[in-house]
Formats: sequence, C-alpha cells, structure tokens
Amino acid sequence: ITMIHALPWMVLSILTLRRALIRQSPIYLVITGVTLFMVNIAGHPQMLLYHHYWLGCYLLYHIISNRKESKFIRTALISIAIFAGSVSIGGGLSAVQILPTRELSQNSVRPKMEFKEASQGSFHPYRFITMIIPNYYGIPNRFHSESNVYWGLTSKDFDPGSHYYWETTMYIGVATLLLIILSLLTRSRQVYFLSAMSILAFLIAMGDAGIFYKFAYKLLPGFNMFRNPARIGALFTISSAILAALGLDWVFLKAQALPVKRKKIILYISGIFSGIIFLYALLFSSGSFKDSILTFILENGFFGTDANGISSYIDRIIYPFTSGQVWIFTVLSISSIILINCYMWNLIKKTYTAAILILLLAVDFLLAGYGSTTTAIRPDTIYRNSNLISSIHQENKRELFRINSRGTAPGTDLIGGPHMIFRRNEGTVHQLYLTEGYNPLRLNRQILQNRTKSLDILNVKYKIDVNEETKQIGIVPHSTYLPRAWICTSYKVQSDENKILPEFHDPSFDHRTTALLETDPKLNIAEIPQPVASEAKITHYSLNKIQIETTSQTDGILMLSEIYYPAWKASVDSKPAKLLRADYALRGIPIPAGKHTVICEYKDKSFTIGLSITLATLIAVVGFTIYSLRKRSQISRV
Repeated sequence: ITMIHALPWMVLSILTLRRALIRQSPIYLVITGVTLFMVNIAGHPQMLLYHHYWLGCYLLYHIISNRKESKFIRTALISIAIFAGSVSIGGGLSAVQILPTRELSQNSVRPKMEFKEASQGSFHPYRFITMIIPNYYGIPNRFHSESNVYWGLTSKDFDPGSHYYWETTMYIGVATLLLIILSLLTRSRQVYFLSAMSILAFLIAMGDAGIFYKFAYKLLPGFNMFRNPARIGALFTISSAILAALGLDWVFLKAQALPVKRKKIILYISGIFSGIIFLYALLFSSGSFKDSILTFILENGFFGTDANGISSYIDRIIYPFTSGQVWIFTVLSISSIILINCYMWNLIKKTYTAAILILLLAVDFLLAGYGSTTTAIRPDTIYRNSNLISSIHQENKRELFRINSRGTAPGTDLIGGPHMIFRRNEGTVHQLYLTEGYNPLRLNRQILQNRTKSLDILNVKYKIDVNEETKQIGIVPHSTYLPRAWICTSYKVQSDENKILPEFHDPSFDHRTTALLETDPKLNIAEIPQPVASEAKITHYSLNKIQIETTSQTDGILMLSEIYYPAWKASVDSKPAKLLRADYALRGIPIPAGKHTVICEYKDKSFTIGLSITLATLIAVVGFTIYSLRKRSQISRV
C-alpha cells in the first residue's frame, strides 16, 4: 500500500519538475520539493530510489535537449540548481523520517543483499505474456474459490509463491499499448526519451533473467538494498502512461489529417493485427495450448508429478479460465483498434471516442483486478474478541508475557510453519504480544529458533501445540518461561557473533542466571552463578519507555526480554548506564547491588537531528517562497 501512496506523488513531481525546468520558476521548484516530500513520507524507500533515478535522467534529457541554445551553460546550471533545490527541499522536509529509517536499514538485513535474494521477484520472460493478458496464469485466492489457482511459478524463481502475482505485475491496459505504438509516429524527442525510460525499466525489471539488473545491482547505489526488481515496473508504467497520452494527442490532433494513403496503410496493418489476435484466440479455444501448459506445470513441479491428475485439472479449471482471459484480451484489442480507425476516418466524434476509450480502459482494469484483493474472512470476524483473546487480555493486565502462535517451519527449528493459532496480523489488531509477524525491514539479529531456551528468554508463556496425526492445533503453557525482566548474577563474554547462538544453546549454559554478552562490562561478580536473591519489577511499560525497580544482593545484569536496538538508552537512578546486547539479540543493563530504578528509553539521535533539519528546511522554504512571490509581484508591477 505504501507503493500506491507514493505513485500519485511521483507522477505529480514529474509535471512540476518539468514546469520548474522549462519556466526556471522558483515557485515550481518549491512545489516540486513538496511533492518529493510526499513521495518520501509515503514510506516506500525502493520507489523513492527508483523515482530519483528517473528524475535524474529527465534532468539530463532536458539539459541535452537545450544544448544548441545560445546560453546553454547558464541554462544547464540553472536546471541543475533547480533539480538540486527540489531534491534538497524534499529530503530536508522528510529528514525526520528519512534519518531514522536509514538507521533502521543499517541495522536490518537490508544494508546489502546477496544478488540471488535481491533478484527475488524478477520479471522472467515467461511472464511477458502478462503484459497483454494479466491473468494468464490465474489469480491467487480470487474470491477464495477452488476454480481459481495461480500456476505462474518456475524453479528459476527465488522463493516462489503467490506473491509473485502482484510483485511482477506490469499491466498497463490494451488500449494504452495501442496508443503507445501510435505515439511513435510523432517522432518527437519526448517520445524517444520516454520510450528509452520504459525499455530501460523493463530490462531492469527482468532481474536475474537479463544483464541490466546485474549492472544496476553492482554499479548504482541503492539497488543492492532491495528485492523484487520488477517493482521498477512502476517507472515503466509511468513512462508508458505519458507515452500513451502523447499517442492520444496524435490521434486527436493529427490522425484525421493524414493522407488517405497513410490511413489505408494503418488500416491494413490494423486488420492484419486484429486477424492474428483473433486467430490466436480461436486456436487457444480449440485446446491447442493444453499440452504446453501441462509441460510448463510438470517441469516446475509445484503441483506434483501426477500428469493425469494435472491434465484433468487443466481441462476442468485452468484452461477454461485462461481461455476466457485470452478472449477478453481479444475483444478489448480489436475494439480499441476499431475505435481508433473509426475516429481516424472521421466516423465518430472526438467526445464519443474519448468516452468509449475511457470505458474500454475501465472495463479492462476492472476485469484484470476484480477479486484479486478480496478475502473470505469478514472484517468483523478479525476484530471480534474471542474467549481466548479476552482471557489473554485479562492475564496480560496482571503479567506481561508473549505467545508463540506459529509452528516450526518444516525441516528446520525456526518459527514460520504453516500452522498458526491466530490469523495473519490478528496480533496487531488485538494488541497481543506474539513472537511472529511481518516486517520488510527485519533487524539483522533475530531469535527465530523454536526451541525451549529461545522461548524462555522471549517471555513465551503459551505456545502453539500441533497434533501431527490429526493436524489439529491448540495452545499450551510453556512452563519454563522467564519474565519480561530478570536479573542474571553472572555473565560470559563471546565476541564472535557466529558462536553466540551455539554457545547459548549448549546444554551446559544456564540462561536463567548467566547473561551471554559481546563486551565485558567489568562487573565484580563471579562467573559461576551464585544463589543470591534478586528481583526485577516492571513499574511502567510503554512503546518508548520501560521502568524497572530492581533489588539484588550483588552486582548483576538486568535482562530485558526486548530486542536490542542502538537508539534505546539506559539509566540507573537517573545516571546514564550501558545498554549491552545480550543473549544474541536482547538488552542487558549492568546494575550494582542494592535497590535501584532502571529506565530504558527510546532516544533516537537520528530522529532529533532529522527533526531539526525538517524544521530548518520548513522555515527556509516558507521564507524563500514569500521572497519569490514578492519579487514576482514587483516584476509584474514594473
């Protein structure tokens, strides 16, 4: 959804930047900066990166286009200044979000991805057909019916799944493609630039199936931080949409004035294309492509190896649906071709042509996307409190604890199996403390092992129970769980990140009394756990602050069952204290003997700096805008 939030502002910023460059307007410079600010705070860094590359290419195109002007150097410098000013305003206004996000990214698995993982979601050649028939391979979970299945996956895809359906979508509509072809008849520099950007975005979207993404991954800053190269298809879509608009301009302004001979050539070519499309639909309906679909599915093995069973399923489910999609493409294509030719021969008015074209596109996009985002679960079902949820809420009032609601992934000891107590995102809806969830910017240190010690230190009081025979699931107590805060009276130091988890899970390591640290806090406590009394009581717990009252007969390590992050700061009796990474991914705070008040608080320096930059930029933008408006007013009076 963050991509959707960003896209409209991306389109608007292209318009405002174009006007700023052409008019050399300081007001449009500011407007462009504000639209880029909106792109930034939409919350999709990948779109932000791609968009700035697109704008940079447009700046270069604009400068080259004006190379023959008498004041070329001056114009080029002004253009560069306008571009830099717009980007600076956008970045400055959104610094309060960008800097903390950058810090998060540096502490996540995203600072640099291996090429194979980054290539997940590549637009492989077998998907090219979806550019004209978007649902050729089916629609995952459409209306949650057995009659719909998504089979467009191959062994070449990294981590294949139904998400490839929406991650690799590059569909812009049949009529749009026709108008793009017609735009090429204008032979203008704009068309050449936009065509080049569309082709470049398309080639990069191919990911590991081509060479362009490999170059981008290695040479262009930022490309190695993101997965799903097909997402750059957003730039293909934007460039293509503008091309289609130029094609529509050509139709309405020049098509009717063409010589009769050229009109006939276009008519003949249109007839040939329509005939080919219609013949393809007839061949498809006759069953000519069943064997190729069967071969495709069997070669990739996602539906098993039962050729007879799969063939029967293709006959009953897949082929009728795909055949219908082919006919939708056929009808829309031929209708669009007939419409354009009718207008070109002055057989239909412009207003009717525009209205029918809008209708064709509306039907096209509706048929392409309708039902793909539906759910079989009513919203009120998700938000309804069950007896289990109500009892958990009541118990959470007395004690903080987590629930391991998801089973183990097959063949591993990691959380992430198919069995779940709660539906996806239901923990967020009901504010339950769960050990599973989804975050595209996962931290680089995670405790994912579904093992007793891991569940203990993660404060898991209840866990999922799966009957392997009946596959029934339930929830059972995890009796050995540790509280959200406890005190270790001993510690060990292991500075090698790769050895921490093996040492932690070693049977000889007592995770209840010993903290496994990466740096030595130099405390005067024995390395062998001693039977001393200690207590840690949480007196305040919120998103950004945790307060704990501790009592201990000896120095120790206050352990918090919270994930370590450098922006969290600790204090003991209002004095700054070290916040250590403990047990691979948790927080540890050294405390002296006696009674103390310990506070762990989120104090992000990057947020403070970002806020200062944002406020300073806002003041500068307001001042610059007022100055520019007054200056323009003075010039207009003269």
